[in-house]
Amino acid sequence: HDSMRGQGSFERAMQGIKSLRGKVDFQINHTMTGRNESDLASIFDLAEETGARALHFFFLVATGRGREEDQLSGERQEEILREIDRKRAESSLEVQVTCAPQYARTAPTGKGRAGGCLAGRSFVFVSRNGDVYPCGYLPLKVGSIREKNFIDIWENSPELIALRERSLKGKCGRCSYVSICGGCRARSFARTGDFLGPDPSCLLEVEGHG
Repeated sequence: HDSMRGQGSFERAMQGIKSLRGKVDFQINHTMTGRNESDLASIFDLAEETGARALHFFFLVATGRGREEDQLSGERQEEILREIDRKRAESSLEVQVTCAPQYARTAPTGKGRAGGCLAGRSFVFVSRNGDVYPCGYLPLKVGSIREKNFIDIWENSPELIALRERSLKGKCGRCSYVSICGGCRARSFARTGDFLGPDPSCLLEVEGHG
């Protein structure tokens, strides 16, 4: 934890949890990387022992400082997703998975529980200077609230419209799971420079071209 968030940050987080316990509902967020992939069971134990209401898993996207972290292969991501699903079925925790839209097709209880990548579809990220991005991991500026009304950006940005219409390219565009998955748009952008391109972490082979 401290190697990613800074010296002493784990202890401060635990102190915060101690202050909240029994008074305010809280959730624990955990980012899955190649460095902590073996910690899954202990993270579930920690969340349950501390009285967390929810446990949310974020799968690392190779953008910003994330480029320096150990990435999980597509195969390993799917193994972990299935393990999360098994643990979720045994736990009283509210478990969510973020930045792994393939959860909707790989995990039995994940099916029907997610609508895939939500970037630009149900939320956007507004930076401290007013720039608007589809999500915090996708460095594709779609407007600025200093220059345009937010509603105008939300309704008329060509990029946001393309994301909502799932105008995807390559195998993601041809895939039968496009409506419940759609791939991670930030991973596509990080690898190919095209936010509508295929998700490089997906293992599924889809017939066809384009």
